[in-house]
Amino acid sequence: MSLHLIDSHCHPPEESGETELSTPEWLQRSQEAGVRECIAIGTDLDDWSRYQGLAKRFPGIVHWTAGLHPCHVEENYEEVLAQLPPLLRRDQAVPPCALGEIGLDFTRLPKDRKEVRMASQRNAFVQQLEMAKEHDLPVVIHSRGTVSESLEILSETKFPCERAIFHCFSEGEETLETIRATGARCSFTGIITFKNAREVREALEANGLENLILETDSPYLSPEPYRGKKNEPARVARLAEYCAEFFATTPEKIAEISRRNTRDFFRLPPSE
Repeated sequence: MSLHLIDSHCHPPEESGETELSTPEWLQRSQEAGVRECIAIGTDLDDWSRYQGLAKRFPGIVHWTAGLHPCHVEENYEEVLAQLPPLLRRDQAVPPCALGEIGLDFTRLPKDRKEVRMASQRNAFVQQLEMAKEHDLPVVIHSRGTVSESLEILSETKFPCERAIFHCFSEGEETLETIRATGARCSFTGIITFKNAREVREALEANGLENLILETDSPYLSPEPYRGKKNEPARVARLAEYCAEFFATTPEKIAEISRRNTRDFFRLPPSE
């Protein structure tokens, strides 16, 4: 039985020499590894149209989202957000499957503009949650060190938490349970394979096999034994192997469950 995995969160690179008539090498490797589908997650104006283009070229294989990542929220964020609503329309040939990645990240902010940037991130997050509600889209949340603040904003905006996923979960069981109590979901990356990630593995166990959603967050966070190297969607297959051992089951069962959960959350069309 061959694998059919979905990478629920990746940032595909633009390869030199790539044309609309060619298949990117990363996608070829993904297919060969049994990662049949992936979701290209938009972070800024620069990648929205490219990911939409990939989804058009590879329907049913590449899905896409658009959103303004908190680390890309700058002084002109209002101008950028103004260009987002037309991309979110559901009547397009290949509509986005979510709004994201959005959220909060207060690390690496310029000291002289920290308060201003924090306020801008919060405003951009709120505005995009309202857009998601208007366009009936789930949201992909980036919450590095800001889970509590992110949950507060979800509550304040009355966003339906069951339509929110906290991607790249990297904290412990208590935080996971706080998120899941709201109805929101969490997805797991190669961090689960890191030797020093005991708390994340405890959260993975608490999350349970039945709720599993996997992602690479490529090109970041390659799983062991590739840690430190550039990541890519094909390595979801490595995560499936790891989770099969962790949950004492088979890679095929991991693929079946994580694929079903990903498809249900993002409302992806049935695979052929």
